[in-house]
Amino acid sequence: MEHGKSGIILDNLPGTSEFEEEFVIKTLSLITDSDHLLSLQKYAHERAKKLFSWDSIAEDWINFLKL
Repeated sequence: MEHGKSGIILDNLPGTSEFEEEFVIKTLSLITDSDHLLSLQKYAHERAKKLFSWDSIAEDWINFLKL
């Protein structure tokens, strides 16, 4: 995952009040900024197709087995 491109990474530890506050703020920002949300979705989808396609996985295995 790439912060700001395919998702959002939160800085604080889960279970803390700081995490909860940051989670709410980031979630509300995505709800109110649909362009940013759509941009994250599009980039994440394209990245997943590229990294996890059958061709990509086969190439990774071929390279791994050559070692």
